[in-house]
Amino acid sequence: MRNLISIVTRLLLGLLSFALMHCQGSAPAQAKKTLFSNHRQFIYTVTYLAPDSSLTKQDTVSFNCYDKDEPHRGIDFSQTLTAWHYAGNTGYTGFSGVLDNDTAIWIHPPRGGEYGILEINPYPYVQLPLRPRAEWDWNLEVGDWWSNKAWATWRGSVLIKSHYQALGPSTMNTPLGRLTCERVLAKATSRLGSSILTIYYHPQYGFVQLNYQNINGSFTELKLLSAGSTNELPQAALLPHTF
Repeated sequence: MRNLISIVTRLLLGLLSFALMHCQGSAPAQAKKTLFSNHRQFIYTVTYLAPDSSLTKQDTVSFNCYDKDEPHRGIDFSQTLTAWHYAGNTGYTGFSGVLDNDTAIWIHPPRGGEYGILEINPYPYVQLPLRPRAEWDWNLEVGDWWSNKAWATWRGSVLIKSHYQALGPSTMNTPLGRLTCERVLAKATSRLGSSILTIYYHPQYGFVQLNYQNINGSFTELKLLSAGSTNELPQAALLPHTF
């Protein structure tokens, strides 16, 4: 009986110590994720231009956010699980992740099918806080499973070196209204050639516009159409899939 009382007493003291420790704030709080919160959906219209700037394809893709975090190799903070949905939410789904904290916002681009060309472009990535003329770099090794004769072919891995520069604020008309976004210019170089990404970033909506000049001279443009809850936008607002 004495042993049982002793065990119960130790358990109660342990629970009291744990409660006091947390009430005093000694346990570190995790950074609150707000931009890519659970069930938030970002819908983009996509236009693809040939090297002569003629319109050849258009599409609608959605970027959906989930509440599961997963570690990312080589990066000391977690990725939030996300998925790109292609062809107006009826086609292929590609799961990936984002980095969303007070020092960086970074996402995988859509990469399914013909969007694979974006893998050898600079990734959408901003370092925070954004200041005019700030510069940063990010490198990525890309395997030859992304090789495609439509844009570039190679064997083994190729190192993509991306350099970013903040250009300052830019006010623009968007489907979400007139927004003042931070403009960032990024250039990727490798033994395959070079590509350019112009980013328009807004703290409430994230990546409002992504203008790619691809390695083969073509252009891919993503414009944010909606940023709300999953399945909030009517199907009539989506572009017909021509990819």
